[in-house]
Amino acid sequence: MVNPRLAGRYAKSLIDIAVEKNVLEAIKADVAFLLTAINSSPELKSLLRSPIIKADKKTAVMDAICKGRVNAITEAFCRLLVSKSRENALPEILGAFNEQYNALKGIQQVKITTAQPLSEDVKASLLNKLKA
Repeated sequence: MVNPRLAGRYAKSLIDIAVEKNVLEAIKADVAFLLTAINSSPELKSLLRSPIIKADKKTAVMDAICKGRVNAITEAFCRLLVSKSRENALPEILGAFNEQYNALKGIQQVKITTAQPLSEDVKASLLNKLKA
């Protein structure tokens, strides 16, 4: 299990750089892309967590995934994690990034539980009230 403080620190660093360079929304999109890639590929998740696979191999795989698809800052951040042997924490760091992004933007997640499925009209009405 990855230390949540470690994930939070790396995520904060990424957010700080993204805000400084005025590319926060681009980095947010990159985070979503990487989380989707990791969560949809058990092989990639295993590669990141494996202590046996060498750093140069992990760097090559991450470069192949990132090249031309993510911001240069995100690409450099992934390389930094591999060079510091922190790539195993990437999913947790990306999750912490999303939490910190939501806090920064004042976004709160809401979970609604109902006895019956909601109609589209009720969903739209509820969404409007929550946005207000």
